[in-house]
Amino acid sequence: MVFSYRNSSDLPNKLRVLGDVEFWSKLEAEEKIVRPLCKASFRLQRDENTVGDVVLSYMEIYSGFASSELSDTLTELVELRWNACEQPLF
Repeated sequence: MVFSYRNSSDLPNKLRVLGDVEFWSKLEAEEKIVRPLCKASFRLQRDENTVGDVVLSYMEIYSGFASSELSDTLTELVELRWNACEQPLF
């Protein structure tokens, strides 16, 4: 719709962003950051979760963040959370 009405005055300005390639590229990059968080949220809602599920979720979140443009900031945040949860064995 955006492409067929791109030069038309009938298309509201707020919808013109849908025809912008940069918008879709940024949206895809942000989706890659959010996806591991969504997966972890769904996985950890079960009643029968184990420590393994939690560790797997942290690993997937860390890997997803590490592959993003904001990797330095995001991985630092995950490491801070992990260190806050880590307990000495003895």
